[in-house]
Amino acid sequence: MATWKRVERNPNVVDEEDAPPCPMCGEPTENLKQFRCLYWCVFYLVGATWRVEFVRACPKCMRSHLLRRALINIPLSNLLWPILVLPWTAVLYASSYREGHSRAVASGLRPEDEAALEARRNELSWGRVLAIVAILFCWAPIVGLPFALLAFFVNRKSPTWTKPVSIVAAVISGLVHLFLLGLMVVSAVQGA
Repeated sequence: MATWKRVERNPNVVDEEDAPPCPMCGEPTENLKQFRCLYWCVFYLVGATWRVEFVRACPKCMRSHLLRRALINIPLSNLLWPILVLPWTAVLYASSYREGHSRAVASGLRPEDEAALEARRNELSWGRVLAIVAILFCWAPIVGLPFALLAFFVNRKSPTWTKPVSIVAAVISGLVHLFLLGLMVVSAVQGA
């Protein structure tokens, strides 16, 4: 009868065949991290602008990158640094100590894929803009009706929230114009 000997695996020893390499240092790691990091932030008293980047690295390289970006952003973000940059960096820094790959790495999402997804989510859509303008101005005579009709035309096949909002704006605008038309007819009849 064969006896099986249980071999304990040292967590500090990484099998190079199983572990992906770090894109920054090239060392294999079982704890590859991919984070949405603050690349730069500029605060100019009346507003702020920033840019993010998606970084994939081993925990050591990730912490080094986070600290470097935080230090670079001190003069750029000035008063906003302790409110935005420091907490963002601190949370990501602490997250880099978690064991295992981050969620994006485990799901096979590359940094450029994640950046493309975010860009698609944030892109300007004329359908959304027209739906919002139409609902804001649907009560306004003469101005509201063209916006409502244009929003309805652009969003008529949309599967998102823009279609019902455009329909509501067109209905409200149509009712407002019918009411005004009724008032004009009544005043014309009374004046004659």
